[in-house]
Amino acid sequence: MLKELLNNRCRIQLEKVEMNALDDPAEETGSLEVIVSDSVTTKKKSDCLRVECTRHVGFEPACNFEITVTYSVEHYLKESDSLKEVSDAAIQKEVEENIPFYIQEKRGLMNRVSLIIAQLTSAFDSAPMILPPYFQTEESTT
Repeated sequence: MLKELLNNRCRIQLEKVEMNALDDPAEETGSLEVIVSDSVTTKKKSDCLRVECTRHVGFEPACNFEITVTYSVEHYLKESDSLKEVSDAAIQKEVEENIPFYIQEKRGLMNRVSLIIAQLTSAFDSAPMILPPYFQTEESTT
């Protein structure tokens, strides 16, 4: 339904990269888990549908660092304001059911996100953190 309103043009751009150094846990925990979560949000604009894809990486318990990288994909509309009559909930549902299309996964968006995270984590004088170059639909640990 939504795809019919879009023309074949889209714009992909880096929106935000945030890295925060964190202290070590106050107590010795014994185990440390890497937590990776991906999410998408949508926004209707007069000329496009904006889809933001965010990956957050951290540890459980919180320590070392946390990183958030957000890219946006703007899918241009065939006709201006054609999304006015479509509910936000319907748009979000459509995007979540067809994430690879809406985040343009074949064009390498998640590859870029993974590369940015690898480059940032290598700044901690260790091996870079290599994460899957695809959208993860559930929170996972590595």
